[in-house]
Amino acid sequence: MKKTLSPQISYELADHATDDALTKAEIDVLRLIAAGEMRPMGLRAVEAAQASGEWERAYTVQRPLPPPEDLKAAIRRSPAARATRDRLSRTRWDRWMSWLDGTEGRTRARRLNAIMKALETRDFAAVDAAAKRATQRKS
Repeated sequence: MKKTLSPQISYELADHATDDALTKAEIDVLRLIAAGEMRPMGLRAVEAAQASGEWERAYTVQRPLPPPEDLKAAIRRSPAARATRDRLSRTRWDRWMSWLDGTEGRTRARRLNAIMKALETRDFAAVDAAAKRATQRKS
């Protein structure tokens, strides 16, 4: 036996029927509610996550840290580095950018060259290890 939708759920679905901003999770929750399969405990968990802001953070894709201008220019000059950069994980990229951030002079040049070499050769071990050591020292 099919359950009928409550007016509140019907309005909610109608409001979002053409909303491109809905995430897959939000659509799944609305479908569960519409099908009468969302249990009260599950609905309370969704509402609590939405109220605390956790829902938005969980389903919002974070952008990688932007590269500084000197690195951006170096990557533009190297097709191999550009291709590798596009396939690099956000976590690795953010760690590298944090490692490079705030450096200057020879240290910055050395780190920038190490990142470029890693991108061009796809050998990330040295930069990963150096960035990890720097992160551990900060902690």
